[in-house]
Amino acid sequence: MRIKLTKTICDNAKPNNKRQFLNDSEHIGLNFVIGARRSDNTCSKSWYYTYRPKGLNPTKIYLAPYPSYSAAAARLKAKQVQRDILDQKDPFLIKQSLKKELTLGELIGEFYKLQINQYKPKTIEAIKSCFKVWIFHQIDKPGYRQYFTYSIKDKKISKVTPKDIINLHKAISVKTGYSANRTVEYLRCVYNWAISEQLTKNQPVQFTKRKGVKNKGVWFREKENNETLTKEERECLISLCFVKDKKTDLIDFQYYIKNKLNMISCLAIAWCLLTGRRQKSEGLSIRFNQIDLGSKKIKFEDTKTGFAEYNLSPRAVDLISIILKSKDAKIVYPRKYYQSKKIPERISPTPWMISQSDYVFPSLSNVDQHVGEARGTWKKLLKIAGVKYLPLKQCRHTFGTLLLSSSKSLTAVQGALGHSNARTTERYAKILNEDVVTALDNFDNEQIDKAQILNFKS
Repeated sequence: MRIKLTKTICDNAKPNNKRQFLNDSEHIGLNFVIGARRSDNTCSKSWYYTYRPKGLNPTKIYLAPYPSYSAAAARLKAKQVQRDILDQKDPFLIKQSLKKELTLGELIGEFYKLQINQYKPKTIEAIKSCFKVWIFHQIDKPGYRQYFTYSIKDKKISKVTPKDIINLHKAISVKTGYSANRTVEYLRCVYNWAISEQLTKNQPVQFTKRKGVKNKGVWFREKENNETLTKEERECLISLCFVKDKKTDLIDFQYYIKNKLNMISCLAIAWCLLTGRRQKSEGLSIRFNQIDLGSKKIKFEDTKTGFAEYNLSPRAVDLISIILKSKDAKIVYPRKYYQSKKIPERISPTPWMISQSDYVFPSLSNVDQHVGEARGTWKKLLKIAGVKYLPLKQCRHTFGTLLLSSSKSLTAVQGALGHSNARTTERYAKILNEDVVTALDNFDNEQIDKAQILNFKS
């Protein structure tokens, strides 16, 4: 039996030994539930909404207590639940799915079983050590427990928010800023893996440290940089980085001297542009003994994804061949003038002759090391080429995007770049799709600009 629930009816409802249900006639499904009589002759009163999820038995959803919610407020709440159900946001099904969903602690356990062996032994040890202390709080060292003020290991993985990550970072930073940064970055890896395995769509680690900010608690939303060089811009930069003397078929040393360019940095940038190799582990630090020009391959014993072997393009082979031919050459500096006095030509050995290492791109300041970075030269080259600034790491993304555009094969790009997961390679397909949308927009705008209005005579 249904009745119109009012304040008078709700207030005068008396408890029995069993729960009682009053059904509202104004909104079908809204129930007023009177709890069983307590020892002090009182009872609880609350609002519920009853409905049948598709293919399941009827279920009740708790709305609010009475008298905190009046009958009118309960009807509005019931209507909201009804709208959610129609929008496929059934609260009962969401609750059921959350029961089956992994907690963060359980997700890390799955990550240990299925993915962590893809990393290097030292990295595995660092990840487990970091999580053991700062996620699971499993440490007996005196003085550490006072820093365990924030925990998210028992939260469902879809319920972990960016705010939770920031609060966790702040809690760990009280003890050590380094461990705070490491923990957050390792959590980013775990969530990226979970997304690739379709365990969740949530990625709460959306913040990163900004360089130059001293305050360790200040974080900024990270933006994915999908900008790449065009084919013409890439070719222009390669022509500026790698210049050889047509007469001698050696590196044109005079070109770099006259234009005040760091020759080693330029050649390292050319390598990154031609191969798409990772800047640190596969770019600046390569050695001659890793390269086999006969088979046109390069080997890496220890990269981000472990041992790897890659094929080299003809232009990359040409770059290494020219460097090998030029290793033992003498650099002749051009004549300079200083207060009407001529400084005679100065002859000096190449950086490879001075270096005591086998690096392809040796450091000019340390004979035992490779070049550390090439950002200064990169900025200078972009300015000369008239190209908008992009981070040097975008050379890899440019290579992947242009290779996919040319080959139309994600498998080929995955093999060339050394991605262990195909989902990583799919990023380049998304970049190409963005380019297609932009091109179509520009094409339509261009046609509109050029269109002429025709006046027809009646």
